[in-house]
Amino acid sequence: MWTTFVTRSLTLLALGKFALSSAIVDSSAYAYRSNEHVRKDDSPNKTLAAAGYNFSGPIPIGDPKFTCQVFSYLFPQNETFSASSSYYTPLYEIPWSQTCWLEPACIVTPTSPTDVSKVMLVLRVLNTTFAIRSGGHSVMPGFAGVGSNGVLVALQNLNTLSISDDNKIATVGTGNRWGNVYKFAADHGVSVVGGREPMVGVGGLLLGGVVTDFDLETNEYTKVYFEIYLYSPSNTSAVLQAYANYMANPNTDVNTNVEIQVTANFTLVFLGYNGWTNKSVDFEPFYTIPPLATYFPPTNGTINDVVFGVSGNAKSVGSTYDASLAHEVGNGSLLLDSYQIFLDLNQNLPSGMYFSYAPQGISPNLVNYGKLKNGGNLLNLQAVPQIWVDIFIDYADTKNTDIAKSTIDAFVANLTQKAEAQGLLLPYLYANNAADIQKPLRGYGEESFKFIQQVAQKYDPDGVLQKLQNGGFLYSRE
Repeated sequence: MWTTFVTRSLTLLALGKFALSSAIVDSSAYAYRSNEHVRKDDSPNKTLAAAGYNFSGPIPIGDPKFTCQVFSYLFPQNETFSASSSYYTPLYEIPWSQTCWLEPACIVTPTSPTDVSKVMLVLRVLNTTFAIRSGGHSVMPGFAGVGSNGVLVALQNLNTLSISDDNKIATVGTGNRWGNVYKFAADHGVSVVGGREPMVGVGGLLLGGVVTDFDLETNEYTKVYFEIYLYSPSNTSAVLQAYANYMANPNTDVNTNVEIQVTANFTLVFLGYNGWTNKSVDFEPFYTIPPLATYFPPTNGTINDVVFGVSGNAKSVGSTYDASLAHEVGNGSLLLDSYQIFLDLNQNLPSGMYFSYAPQGISPNLVNYGKLKNGGNLLNLQAVPQIWVDIFIDYADTKNTDIAKSTIDAFVANLTQKAEAQGLLLPYLYANNAADIQKPLRGYGEESFKFIQQVAQKYDPDGVLQKLQNGGFLYSRE
């Protein structure tokens, strides 16, 4: 567990501000809307018959076992798996966190957008609870999984990769993992921005919805400079103050990137530069703090060297619970407060639980560039030096889940109170790190929240996804 923990720590530092890219969702790939040809007043029997399944007599509605029977008939070629299949357990045990190893009524693994459309049609007409999974890296139980009351739609077979003739747009199937995407892009002399860990799934990171592929803008294959140091706990406060000064300095080179992760035993610091260099003057404050060890020496390499050389392909052997919070950098005192909250809570954790605090810096330049490039900002980000806090606990024994949750919740509550008192709290919550009890969609602001509602109602006027999707951040639940 400890080796995995260290490797996972490094993966959180991998892809910061080296390059910018946007994911363009091709609406033609949005599978659910393709069911619009089905008349709303058609009977379940008639609708299923149109899909290829004939059944005489009353159709069981809301019965996942019957839904699985339909899927087994419609997808007989190793695409539907029930508990009797030898593939069933390995499939539901794919998620990163063991708390997400839920046992569904069955698992359906569509192989094409047409299959996905048919799956969604059946789920709708039979009123069956479901979950969508791409790579399974969400650590919130029920977000990418479901128990015996529903069907798991696993999209790993939608893993096509292609690129436009001019190499400017990469079309990526939602079932891919980012490691494969990065290697594919590199083979064509370009890069894309995505997950920081190679094993993270594309669909869950980008959207978490029923989309079969994405069009990603590419960038020139990025050369980067990077180095990683470990610092002792006695120097962590100095590291955090240096980080606050680095983030707050308006003259900081926009090509630099510093990422930090704090643990009880050491603090990792990743120093990176967009391009090859021989150290940056912006890193000098960190060089003046004596490191405990050099974890990765100064290296001129590529994005893929960072992703695969530093991050690797860590696989959890336990469970994880995390949460998100955002605040302005200020003068650094809030970062030090965060560290003290972390230390106080860590004292009460039993052995085998590994607590981490990762203050992820976002610069005003990054926010402004996003607004300029995309004509606005749906996330309602403010152009101020800010920290997106990722606070999480890795643990081996699922019996400690309640302890993990209460500890993370206490950290968020305490830091929220201090940030509000200092006038530094920001409404934004990074959804991919947010806890299941948090409401990231509301953090985008009222105008953006209404826009999300309008888009959802356009593509899903009956609210099927809002009603039947097992978990996730849905506007109807915020």
